Amino acid sequence: MNVRDWLYVADNCSAIDLVLHKGKIGEVYNIGGSFEIPNIELTKIILKNLGKTDKMINYVPDRLGHDRRYSMDSSKVRKLGWKPSKSFDTAIKETGTKPTPPGGKNLNNLKQLYKVTLSFCKVF
Repeated sequence: MNVRDWLYVADNCSAIDLVLHKGKIGEVYNIGGSFEIPNIELTKIILKNLGKTDKMINYVPDRLGHDRRYSMDSSKVRKLGWKPSKSFDTAIKETGTKPTPPGGKNLNNLKQLYKVTLSFCKVF
């Protein structure tokens, strides 16, 4: 079973922004949500949020060398004062698992991501 550490995209962006402004040059800061869940469970949650059934899942063999678990130690970035702003349950509902009309709430999330991405690119 493949397990991953999941994090809301806006929380990832806020961590990057914090590192850009308060991090030490040359240091490595891992960013993780400290919320591990098997991929299959995440798939089922997304399908449920979309009003679909597990029958849509198409199981395929893992690729050779596929890692079973990805996990991040984000203690270093947390020492800078960062922590996820949303729980997994809240974040998954705001991620866009249900279609959002143009100009809807998720558009604001994309605008926030764009602003953070621009500030990141200006540094480099």
